[in-house]
Amino acid sequence: MGKVGRYRIQAVADMTGIPAATLRAWERRYGVPAPARTDASYRLYSEGDVELVRKLRDGSDPPANPGPSKRSPAVQELEDQLCRGLGTRVRLKTGRGKAGKIEITYHNLDELDRLLEVLLP
Repeated sequence: MGKVGRYRIQAVADMTGIPAATLRAWERRYGVPAPARTDASYRLYSEGDVELVRKLRDGSDPPANPGPSKRSPAVQELEDQLCRGLGTRVRLKTGRGKAGKIEITYHNLDELDRLLEVLLP
């Protein structure tokens, strides 16, 4: 997938159905996606960024059939990126519809303080 940014945020919102405010929040909170920036600081999303947003969107819904649950590759990819970014174990749990939660493993209070500084600047 292309890494050259070519789509502005509203175009990505229109293409994926994810509001621009949500895309900004994901980038701010989780570092995903990570679009390139112009000299004027406009976000430029690549084909790969758009595909990742689509995967995240599609992975957030419950499975269509009530069988054994499988982790979405998009959710696993986001977990991996968060783990690398935060330096600790992160587990995303999707609920019904758009609801879900994030579980973060920490080992001591110093690590918890560091995580909170990253997550709640």
